[in-house]
Amino acid sequence: MCNRFRFRSTVLLAFAVALATALFAPCQCANPGAAMATGLARGGSAGGCAACLVRLRDNDVVVGGEFTSAGGVAANRVARWDGTAWHALGAGLDGQVLDLVVGPGGDVFASGRFTMAGGIAAQHLARWDGVGWHAIGAGTPPVLGHAAEFTAVAVLPNGDLISDGNIDLVGGGHASSVMRWDGSSWTVLGGATAVFDDRVRTLTVLANGDVVAGGYFARVGAVAAAGVARWDGMAWSGLGAGVAATVGPRYVDEILERPSGDLIVAGSFTAAGGLLANCIARWDGAGWHAMQAGVNRAVLGLALAPNGDVVAAGEFTKAGPARVDRIARFDGATWRPVGAGADGTVTDLLWLPTGELIAGGEFGTLGAVTSPGVAALTSSCAAFAAPLPTGCVGPAGALRLRAEELPWIGSTFDVACTGFAPNALALAVFGAKQRTVPLRHVHPIGRPNCDLLVHAEISSFMAVQGGAARLGVRVPFAVPLLGLQFWHQVLQGELSQGAVVSLSSSNALHLTVGAF
Repeated sequence: MCNRFRFRSTVLLAFAVALATALFAPCQCANPGAAMATGLARGGSAGGCAACLVRLRDNDVVVGGEFTSAGGVAANRVARWDGTAWHALGAGLDGQVLDLVVGPGGDVFASGRFTMAGGIAAQHLARWDGVGWHAIGAGTPPVLGHAAEFTAVAVLPNGDLISDGNIDLVGGGHASSVMRWDGSSWTVLGGATAVFDDRVRTLTVLANGDVVAGGYFARVGAVAAAGVARWDGMAWSGLGAGVAATVGPRYVDEILERPSGDLIVAGSFTAAGGLLANCIARWDGAGWHAMQAGVNRAVLGLALAPNGDVVAAGEFTKAGPARVDRIARFDGATWRPVGAGADGTVTDLLWLPTGELIAGGEFGTLGAVTSPGVAALTSSCAAFAAPLPTGCVGPAGALRLRAEELPWIGSTFDVACTGFAPNALALAVFGAKQRTVPLRHVHPIGRPNCDLLVHAEISSFMAVQGGAARLGVRVPFAVPLLGLQFWHQVLQGELSQGAVVSLSSSNALHLTVGAF
């Protein structure tokens, strides 16, 4: 893993001051909807349900749910959107998809109410390798002597798969265990006694490898865990007093980890840790916190906006004091609408680095745009990164600079540069203007056809490891930065016997600060 250098606050301040010399016009941002072709359909009629969304490495989106076509393309319960058109994943599945996850190798794992995947037997769990479908193990593993139905699926850091094994008990009631597939056999997290006394609905793997389960349950074996439980690699534990409901069903449907390590827990409940918390609450590792007054109906999907705001979606029509249509965002103090919302239930949200928020569910319109089942919310003040090419070839080939995260206000703008020679030095340069100056005019050791493409006001060394260097720059949450344009490039110094013997350069990036 490459080291990541981050500017200190003093450098950020200088960076912002230097860039303030550029001319720009701040805009008033909105979140209009964007249709994804003609959306989803079921059985030849308009309208289909997207229950889950997942992003591939190339930012394509895979959608699963209860539909038989996507954008007019025959696609049984699962389809891929490439940003322009829909594609089927083989013959698809013969029943509803409830959850999707991408494995470390790029394979897509699906769970749900199906028994066939691409024409082969696959009980409730299957893998798509980009070409065909495959069953996981030999059928479904037993839980308490019964065949399990999988509704949630996740991947551990080592690539092992986990899923919930839900069963209906004889005489009524439900039970579940969290099952682990290591590529050859199934085991139960916590052993045979780690049985949930009701259904699990969602599984989340945290940054440290811990697993958090949410659902209808009140206990895991002998451990009290009202609606939410955490596996630390050794044992299950509850999150304080968990969640509760005064009326109606109580369950956790979605769990989101923030960069701070806090968990956003959402579903259908009225209290968390004894505090009034309608359908959504924050767990900081020691206690529960309400998120203003919460929302008035179930939350089924969560995402983080680039600036760290929590975006929630579901069945609700009110968030805090605000009137909303099933989508809202929380800035740490108050709730507010996201665009014009949706005309039906939203079941999942997915943020793309390109600046789109994809929503799936049982709706016909999103943001006043007709796109049944799945649509995108965009920003009218989007962040951009446009490459400026160069003919420069370094000692190990061309340097390629790309933006891995765009410069949104309140977020971290991440870049990666690849193609460095062994023992090379890397220098990141930023400027408010673009120019073209041959590196030989800067220093005699500049290589041919290598230009400095940035009027450099700010520079900083980057750590190079394995032929690559990465840089993270925190963009302040400052409205005056909105719409601001700047340029970025990386220079390479080739080392030989402790001396720099040549200079070369990457392509440049023309960047625009945006807000969602």
